[in-house]
Amino acid sequence: MVVAFTCCLYMVFCCALGAKLKNVDAGSAAQKTSTQIFFQSAMICAVNQVASVIYVSMNFIDVPFWLIVLGHVLWELGHGAPAFIYMNFNRTLRNGVLRKLGLKKSKVNASTAHHSGRTNVSTIH
Repeated sequence: MVVAFTCCLYMVFCCALGAKLKNVDAGSAAQKTSTQIFFQSAMICAVNQVASVIYVSMNFIDVPFWLIVLGHVLWELGHGAPAFIYMNFNRTLRNGVLRKLGLKKSKVNASTAHHSGRTNVSTIH
Protein backbone atom coordinates (compact mmCIF):
# COMPACT_ATOMS: atom_id res chain seq x y z
CA MET A 1 0.00 0.00 0.00
CA VAL A 2 2.82 2.39 0.82
CA VAL A 3 4.41 1.99 -2.61
CA ALA A 4 1.06 2.42 -4.38
CA PHE A 5 0.22 5.48 -2.27
CA THR A 6 3.67 6.96 -2.84
CA CYS A 7 3.33 6.40 -6.58
CA CYS A 8 -0.03 8.17 -6.56
CA LEU A 9 1.42 11.08 -4.61
CA TYR A 10 4.33 11.37 -7.05
CA MET A 11 1.88 11.37 -9.97
CA VAL A 12 -0.22 14.10 -8.35
CA PHE A 13 2.92 16.11 -7.63
CA CYS A 14 4.19 15.80 -11.21
CA CYS A 15 0.75 16.63 -12.63
CA ALA A 16 0.51 19.71 -10.40
CA LEU A 17 3.93 20.88 -11.58
CA GLY A 18 2.96 20.13 -15.18
CA ALA A 19 -0.22 22.18 -14.78
CA LYS A 20 1.83 25.08 -13.43
CA LEU A 21 4.08 24.83 -16.50
CA LYS A 22 1.08 25.40 -18.80
CA ASN A 23 0.45 28.80 -17.20
CA VAL A 24 3.96 30.06 -17.94
CA ASP A 25 4.83 31.87 -21.18
CA ALA A 26 6.71 29.65 -23.63
CA GLY A 27 10.37 30.59 -24.09
CA SER A 28 10.54 32.74 -20.95
CA ALA A 29 13.05 32.41 -18.14
CA ALA A 30 10.22 31.37 -15.82
CA GLN A 31 9.28 28.56 -18.21
CA LYS A 32 12.88 27.34 -18.32
CA THR A 33 13.11 27.42 -14.52
CA SER A 34 9.77 25.63 -14.13
CA THR A 35 10.88 22.93 -16.55
CA GLN A 36 14.10 22.43 -14.60
CA ILE A 37 12.17 22.13 -11.32
CA PHE A 38 9.81 19.61 -12.90
CA PHE A 39 12.69 17.57 -14.32
CA GLN A 40 14.61 17.57 -11.02
CA SER A 41 11.51 16.59 -9.04
CA ALA A 42 10.64 13.80 -11.46
CA MET A 43 14.16 12.37 -11.23
CA ILE A 44 14.12 12.37 -7.42
CA CYS A 45 10.66 10.78 -7.38
CA ALA A 46 11.74 8.12 -9.89
CA VAL A 47 14.75 7.03 -7.81
CA ASN A 48 12.59 6.70 -4.69
CA GLN A 49 9.78 4.93 -6.52
CA VAL A 50 12.00 2.32 -8.18
CA ALA A 51 13.77 1.60 -4.87
CA SER A 52 10.39 1.19 -3.15
CA VAL A 53 9.05 -1.18 -5.80
CA ILE A 54 12.19 -3.33 -5.60
CA TYR A 55 12.04 -3.51 -1.80
CA VAL A 56 8.37 -4.46 -1.77
CA SER A 57 8.84 -7.08 -4.48
CA MET A 58 11.74 -8.60 -2.50
CA ASN A 59 9.29 -9.32 0.32
CA PHE A 60 6.89 -11.30 -1.83
CA ILE A 61 8.92 -13.04 -4.54
CA ASP A 62 12.39 -14.52 -4.89
CA VAL A 63 14.52 -12.05 -6.78
CA PRO A 64 18.04 -12.47 -8.16
CA PHE A 65 20.98 -11.21 -6.14
CA TRP A 66 21.71 -8.38 -8.59
CA LEU A 67 18.20 -6.99 -7.99
CA ILE A 68 18.77 -7.07 -4.24
CA VAL A 69 22.02 -5.14 -4.73
CA LEU A 70 20.27 -2.69 -7.06
CA GLY A 71 17.53 -2.18 -4.46
CA HIS A 72 20.09 -1.36 -1.78
CA VAL A 73 22.01 1.00 -4.07
CA LEU A 74 18.81 2.79 -5.08
CA TRP A 75 17.75 3.05 -1.44
CA GLU A 76 21.07 4.76 -0.67
CA LEU A 77 20.75 6.93 -3.77
CA GLY A 78 17.27 7.92 -2.64
CA HIS A 79 18.91 9.71 0.25
CA GLY A 80 21.89 11.12 -1.65
CA ALA A 81 20.44 11.57 -5.13
CA PRO A 82 18.79 14.95 -4.48
CA ALA A 83 22.18 16.50 -3.75
CA PHE A 84 23.69 15.07 -6.93
CA ILE A 85 20.65 15.98 -9.03
CA TYR A 86 20.63 19.55 -7.74
CA MET A 87 24.39 19.94 -8.23
CA ASN A 88 24.16 18.66 -11.81
CA PHE A 89 21.00 20.39 -12.98
CA ASN A 90 20.62 23.52 -10.82
CA ARG A 91 23.16 26.11 -12.00
CA THR A 92 22.30 28.65 -9.27
CA LEU A 93 22.84 26.14 -6.47
CA ARG A 94 25.98 24.73 -8.10
CA ASN A 95 27.53 28.21 -8.51
CA GLY A 96 26.67 29.10 -4.91
CA VAL A 97 28.33 25.93 -3.58
CA LEU A 98 31.41 26.49 -5.76
CA ARG A 99 31.69 30.08 -4.47
CA LYS A 100 31.35 28.88 -0.86
CA LEU A 101 34.13 26.35 -1.47
CA GLY A 102 36.32 29.06 -3.02
CA LEU A 103 36.41 27.27 -6.38
CA LYS A 104 34.61 30.07 -8.19
CA LYS A 105 34.92 33.82 -7.76
CA SER A 106 31.89 35.98 -7.15
CA LYS A 107 30.97 38.28 -9.97
CA VAL A 108 30.88 41.90 -8.85
CA ASN A 109 28.70 44.11 -10.97
CA ALA A 110 30.34 47.41 -11.97
CA SER A 111 27.36 49.41 -10.69
CA THR A 112 27.41 47.49 -7.41
CA ALA A 113 31.13 48.14 -6.93
CA HIS A 114 30.70 51.83 -7.77
CA HIS A 115 27.77 52.35 -5.38
CA SER A 116 29.35 50.44 -2.54
CA GLY A 117 32.49 52.58 -2.66
CA ARG A 118 34.74 49.66 -3.46
CA THR A 119 37.20 49.67 -6.30
CA ASN A 120 37.33 46.44 -8.17
CA VAL A 121 40.11 45.64 -10.64
CA SER A 122 37.55 44.27 -13.09
CA THR A 123 35.67 47.60 -13.09
CA ILE A 124 38.72 49.72 -13.97
CA HIS A 125 38.99 50.15 -17.73
